[in-house]
Amino acid sequence: MWGVKAGILEITSEDPSTLVLTYEWPPAMLKEQKNAFAATFWEKHDEKPLRDIVNVNETAVYYDMPPRRTWCEIGEDAKVDSTEKHSDRLTAVLGA
Repeated sequence: MWGVKAGILEITSEDPSTLVLTYEWPPAMLKEQKNAFAATFWEKHDEKPLRDIVNVNETAVYYDMPPRRTWCEIGEDAKVDSTEKHSDRLTAVLGA
């Protein structure tokens, strides 16, 4: 069903307009997938020194910063995009 080979698939719907699917992988299948990925990774990158391999993750950081001043010519409207009026977003990259 929906390409699921093994595991537990739970379908719940308290509201007819929503459908919640929850899938839980059996621990043995997760271990098998992890080992297969590790074998493929090391076959490809075995010649590289460990110091050249890093783990990098990124996350979004949202913050609210209302503008202190809006510059415009006398008699003109300020050109401020409503989607960016008060909040900004940046991406933080974390590496180890």
